[in-house]
Amino acid sequence: MSKQRTIAKDEIKIIPDYAISSSVSLPINQSPNPFIPKDLPFEGNKKLLEQMAIAVQLRQPVLLMGDTGTGKTSAVRHLAAKTRNGFRRINLNGQTGTDELEGKILLNREGTYWVDGVMADAMRNGYWLLMDEINAAAPEVLFVLHSLMDDDGYIVLAQGDKGEVLRPPPDFRLFATMNPSVEYAGTKEMNKAFISRFFVLRTDYLPEKIEAEVLVKRTGIKRKVAMEMVGAAKAIRDMKAKEKIDFTLSTRELIQWATLFRVFNKFLPAAEPAIINKLAESELSAIKDLLGMKFRKHDGLTKAKADVKPDTPIAVGDKVRLVSGRNYTQTGVGSYGQVSEIRGGDAIVLWDALVDVKTGAMSNLHISVPLGVNLVDLEHFDY
Repeated sequence: MSKQRTIAKDEIKIIPDYAISSSVSLPINQSPNPFIPKDLPFEGNKKLLEQMAIAVQLRQPVLLMGDTGTGKTSAVRHLAAKTRNGFRRINLNGQTGTDELEGKILLNREGTYWVDGVMADAMRNGYWLLMDEINAAAPEVLFVLHSLMDDDGYIVLAQGDKGEVLRPPPDFRLFATMNPSVEYAGTKEMNKAFISRFFVLRTDYLPEKIEAEVLVKRTGIKRKVAMEMVGAAKAIRDMKAKEKIDFTLSTRELIQWATLFRVFNKFLPAAEPAIINKLAESELSAIKDLLGMKFRKHDGLTKAKADVKPDTPIAVGDKVRLVSGRNYTQTGVGSYGQVSEIRGGDAIVLWDALVDVKTGAMSNLHISVPLGVNLVDLEHFDY
């Protein structure tokens, strides 16, 4: 009879869980698979990760709701990487068919054969599945998800006449993301009964200091530059919150802007491909004026005043700055804006966007000025 070998303590390798907080942790998967994502830095909301981890522990599907660029996809990828779970992702739109999720029958020289779709592959292998932009999905796609999230939790793959009933293994997890449906083209309101099946979490932009730190770490720009960029982003996001514009500046676009800043060493040229060229025509003037006001001086750009006589009247389309407050019924001295209309009578000048030079706050003030106002009180500028 052979003698049993005693295993020494130093031969036992204990794999610790991944700790999200002092009270919540997840086991690290030891099964090899080809879809473990790259572990990228995640400087986002730790509370969000904790809530996601609790949902994973309870085997609940998770729906992440928030504006573009608020870290919805990054959070799922980060948690999958840290716990070494396979990560599959599909971007949904109105053209995404059920065969991309479930699979389809293909033909070769030997006959027909079945190929799993992304969802079926994730379910079969116990991966984490992320369905991006779920509120852009077609009704038939949502019907498949209804079946998966029922108490029975299965889908039927149409292989041949009988089909295959596919139930997910214990490691499978379902995640979905959505942007606010009223603000993004191609999206729609989700059925409340469908949303009720999810553990719903909301995402938001990072606090300013943390977001600036992300820019410093990712791009190598100086902290002062990063804070200036984040300040501009906050002003733009505030404009969106007040429904003055539809555009919002995401952390992803801030990283693009910061990366280009290292090339140009100027804010405005770097902002063109990263921000300005993405804007709708209706938002172009407001955001260009805001960025121009904040960064013109840094970039070495000066007001274009050459060949402008003091008695030149203000015209529609002029970009102007209030240099005197004595003739105005509202505050706003030092602000920049573009004249969109000049009415007769009491000569009210309407501004597309009025930018307060001190706070960066945006408004659409109607500035009352006397008849015959000229450049003594309003100063042309450009950038």
